[in-house]
Amino acid sequence: YLEVHISALTELTVNYLGVVPADYPFTAEATLNCSDGIHTRIFDTCLCTLKMCMHEHYEDGPWREQALYGSDARNASICAHYTLGGSLEFTRASLDLLAQSVLNETYVNLCAPALKVKTIPSFTMLWFLAVSEYTDFSGDLSFAREWWPLMKRMMANITSNSRGGILRPVPIDGIEPWNFYEWSEDQSRLSDIIRDKGDRIDDGLYHLFCYMAVDASLRLAKKLNDAQYVSTYTKTKNEIKSVFNRKFWDEERGVFSSHLLDGEPLRYDELTQALSVFTGICHDSYKERVLSALANPDGSLVKLSLSYMIYKHEALLSEGMKYAPVVFEEISRIWGGMLFRGATTFWECEGGTEDYSAACSLCHAWSATPIIIYAKYVLGVEFKDGRVTVSDTPACSDYFSHFSAKLPIIDHPIEKH
Repeated sequence: YLEVHISALTELTVNYLGVVPADYPFTAEATLNCSDGIHTRIFDTCLCTLKMCMHEHYEDGPWREQALYGSDARNASICAHYTLGGSLEFTRASLDLLAQSVLNETYVNLCAPALKVKTIPSFTMLWFLAVSEYTDFSGDLSFAREWWPLMKRMMANITSNSRGGILRPVPIDGIEPWNFYEWSEDQSRLSDIIRDKGDRIDDGLYHLFCYMAVDASLRLAKKLNDAQYVSTYTKTKNEIKSVFNRKFWDEERGVFSSHLLDGEPLRYDELTQALSVFTGICHDSYKERVLSALANPDGSLVKLSLSYMIYKHEALLSEGMKYAPVVFEEISRIWGGMLFRGATTFWECEGGTEDYSAACSLCHAWSATPIIIYAKYVLGVEFKDGRVTVSDTPACSDYFSHFSAKLPIIDHPIEKH
């Protein structure tokens, strides 16, 4: 916005007041039109939001958080790869900044570049995922090869600290890890409990995020032909999975608990259920009950905020059209709801300025993730080792009666008539 102060003048003629955009020079931009107009508008606004949050690196937003965060950058980079030409170079530069910020060969710094030293461990695990995904999208192994020695030392440190098989945050001299995940309800209370109860808490979410990072690192190791790493960490991965399903599954509720206090379940989150399916850590015998609970809008699970909603949607769409109405109706209700309240870019929080004492950003890149759902599940775009394919039978193309899209990564329109 512009705020103009004029004083000590008795007469003034204003010809124009405006802002000159400073956009990153993308080589091309995607378009999507579909049979449901609200979803077309959501796609367009997601793309606008994403572009507003890309300058010299991915940023939370152009207002008060022009910083690069590992978690937020993962969301934004995937959206950009589908829709903006030239995004791969942009992503590599951002991942490189985060790699240069690593503290004590264990965790990436909270932001990069930054003078302040602080870390959110889960964001490091998402950096591992983002590196693996960048490699799949680009086919570029040089980045992973350059940073592989450091990544191996990071993984050795991350997997070395456990109690009863449950992984725990690694202490770093002079730095207290902020064991934060996302802006769900009651997050501040949870942070206080984790801090105050200390060793009495077993953190299932941290354990789960570590599984995500180990799995991502194994995909990289296979591409880099590091057979010893693959052998060692395949065993580690299997152990992490076994412990999670044994320790955190609640048979009575039919979901995973997120934390244990003195061995007893403390909390149940949508995030835990979503990531259990998204990462593959969930035993097959539990998956249907987990998805059923995740799809229930009236359930007792602690609800996700926009920052991690993509993992819930991808988990549900792993079953194709079965839960597609749940996903697309939620996108329509939440993102469409922002549009109906006047949004021209999507907000940090669903409630807009009503959340966080009016500190909520009204343009936030992590809220662009419906792009992923449209591109991956409706259009059927898939990546592997730098090759792009379009599925003949996308998982959710039947949700819309017709659509037409142009993406920078495909040399022909993707259409359904």
